[in-house]
Amino acid sequence: MAKIKRYRNIYNSKRRRRKKILKTLLFILLCAALLFIGYSVAGPVMDFISGRFSGNPSSQDISSGINSGDISSGSPSSNPSGESSSQPPVQPSDLAFSEVIDPSTLTLEAFNIRLDTLKSQGVTGVVLLCKNDEGKLLYETQNETAVSANAVVDAPVQMDGYIQAVKDKGMTPVAAMHVFKDSTLTKAKGDYAIMYGDTETRWVDDYPENGGKSWVNPYSASARSYMIAIAGELVDMGFEQVMFLSVQFPDGAALDMMGFGDTGGKSKLEILQQFIKDAQDALAQKGVGLTVVVEQGDETVYERRYGGDPNSLGAENLQIQ
Repeated sequence: MAKIKRYRNIYNSKRRRRKKILKTLLFILLCAALLFIGYSVAGPVMDFISGRFSGNPSSQDISSGINSGDISSGSPSSNPSGESSSQPPVQPSDLAFSEVIDPSTLTLEAFNIRLDTLKSQGVTGVVLLCKNDEGKLLYETQNETAVSANAVVDAPVQMDGYIQAVKDKGMTPVAAMHVFKDSTLTKAKGDYAIMYGDTETRWVDDYPENGGKSWVNPYSASARSYMIAIAGELVDMGFEQVMFLSVQFPDGAALDMMGFGDTGGKSKLEILQQFIKDAQDALAQKGVGLTVVVEQGDETVYERRYGGDPNSLGAENLQIQ
């Protein structure tokens, strides 16, 4: 009986030893599994805690997206505060511009049909006229000088709908505005106008019976500031590029009779270059590029596109009278 009992003790001892070994192996495997799981989830957990988990953005991320203009609500898609955004601003040199479109001649429905045609033709920058060659704004403005000069058309366009339509098609809205060809401003503010010599009579580019118009004096600092302010307002409305038209001295009759007042010793070319540089600087602060177009008759004699870099001026080939 003793031998049988001793045999059983040995058997039980072996069974206990096997159980201990099995438990040890299971414990080691469990620890390894826990370490693997912990390592796998540690990154996402820390990202979630720090508000960087892409599947659930923090309220701060959402509010900053709205504030930066990523969600269109009549504000520009580029960041007007000058802070860097995730997407680089569109450069005018990257765009294929449409012809200048007068939105007052198209209903929004007709405009959308026009956009489909333009897109099929490879157009990426849709140019909308916002200030015509009489100096009238085609939209409701908040600019006090424009309001006091009665510089808004009788039936202004709800421009935000046209801007959004362009963006919805995946294209870039471009605001076109005439600059120094502006008889509306000169009628209201004579000190902004080119005069006949040293007189206080506004110079006109043809006889009145032929529809002669007065022009804004590029040497007027107040007039230049007004034009840049209008450009800034258009960007704040949601336009992503600006196109200046008639950045020039007049062409027409009696050019030798024009009087500009105090020129500060600057030539015509120099004052236009200064204006372009100042406008470019102001728009660059909003992340917006500038295109300058000069036409004489039906011919474009100068076009240059300036990106967001204020050092890219180089208007040495600007054609002027």
